[in-house]
Amino acid sequence: MTSSAPSLLTAMRQSMPGDHCIGITDALLQPFYHDADLCLALQQAQGALQALQQLQAVGRPPLQGLSEADAITQLQQGFQNFYSPLAATPFIPLAAQGPWIISFYGAVFLDVGGYGKDPLGHNPAALQAVLAKPQVMMNVMTAQPVQWQLQQTLAQALGLPLSDFKIQMLNSGSEAVELALTYVERRIQHLRQSADTSSTE
Repeated sequence: MTSSAPSLLTAMRQSMPGDHCIGITDALLQPFYHDADLCLALQQAQGALQALQQLQAVGRPPLQGLSEADAITQLQQGFQNFYSPLAATPFIPLAAQGPWIISFYGAVFLDVGGYGKDPLGHNPAALQAVLAKPQVMMNVMTAQPVQWQLQQTLAQALGLPLSDFKIQMLNSGSEAVELALTYVERRIQHLRQSADTSSTE
């Protein structure tokens, strides 16, 4: 495994030459060449790059010979990016495992921020095993046994009886903040109404 990581990186960089986001330098990365997640991410990246290069022209983006900045522009020409250029991700991710991301140009990044993969990393084996099973793709508020299981697990972890809390399923952190602000606003309104009632008695 240790000897394969540098060779995989070299092969990827040779197949996609051009100016690109550097990522972690090889000198800093060398102590981690034995890391199982890194080796798996590199193998996945090599396979993904080969599969992409084998696609027919209609399904293969014309990136050969472009710098990474130009390649990003090419890939997103039909999209309106809602991030400013300075805040947008400056590389094209190709594969990820654990905390590691491998770019289209053979750069390696350590992903330590953002979204739900923080606790478990990218593509955790335990989660993949669950997702590989057949699922009933119903709306999240359709009654299912897994909801009861989640309630029991959370109650045990929090040390609270089920009567003390309710679970609300949301899509993002922004929705969670919006919901929290709504609850705070309603609580303030309730306290003001209670204060007005008390003052008139």
